[in-house]
Amino acid sequence: MERNPQRKKDQAGRELWLIRGGALLLALVLAGLTWAAGRAPSKPAGTVPIEMRVLGMDCHVWCPVQIDDALGNVPGVYDLFVDVDGGRVTAEIEPQKVTRDRLVGILRGRGWDVFEPGDQVLFIDSLEP
Repeated sequence: MERNPQRKKDQAGRELWLIRGGALLLALVLAGLTWAAGRAPSKPAGTVPIEMRVLGMDCHVWCPVQIDDALGNVPGVYDLFVDVDGGRVTAEIEPQKVTRDRLVGILRGRGWDVFEPGDQVLFIDSLEP
């Protein structure tokens, strides 16, 4: 003996809507991930890693934005990463399209002090006679 057949029907309808809603949400998430992956340029074979020491980065928000603005759209630059704490900028470059010297020149043109990764840098806070 069934107590309330309408209640079971309503519950089944809600479950169906939850399943459909979940499937729609999953489809939207997957579509978004596919779109985001399609926007990132694929790194071609033959790229080489580079590293630059960049002095003067003291902000974890604005400094990476400025460096990404300077180098992020240069043709042949991939996987750009700014390590503020370590004072380093790394990337993969396509040597046929861009050179490390060109990227150093771009950063220096924007006021950054750029050095080779192995360079010793002396900081002088004050000079006394």
